[in-house]
Amino acid sequence: MFERILLSVDGSPDSEKAVRLTAELARLHGSRVLVVHGRDVPFVALNPNPVPPLVEGWEEEEEAQQLVDGAVSRLQGAGVEVRGQVLPGLGHVEYKILQAAEADGVELIVLGSRGMSRVEEVLIGSVSHKVIHMAKCPVLLVR
Repeated sequence: MFERILLSVDGSPDSEKAVRLTAELARLHGSRVLVVHGRDVPFVALNPNPVPPLVEGWEEEEEAQQLVDGAVSRLQGAGVEVRGQVLPGLGHVEYKILQAAEADGVELIVLGSRGMSRVEEVLIGSVSHKVIHMAKCPVLLVR
């Protein structure tokens, strides 16, 4: 049913649940999985003069890669054919997820429902909410 699945990870508890569920779905359907992570830009980092390493919540490239590698390792351990990718650049994570899904021809996008605080979600909107509304394929939101 789902030959290709895109799993977006962000390190949140809901994202960890999404990894486990994706492993089960991929084994059940014999799916290939693409694990992605888009580097987040904290709201305060949109200031044109921030010093990135000093901005609270700023995520380094190495941290992003470790997050993807961890999910890839868990899926491989479950016997799933998987590859990982840190999505290039910063900001607008939802668009990067959707572009990766389209480029890879995925038939299902899986992501956790919460990766940010309630305040951040109110100010800038959640990635999951935006992906649900713009995706051209089914989206499975995991809580």
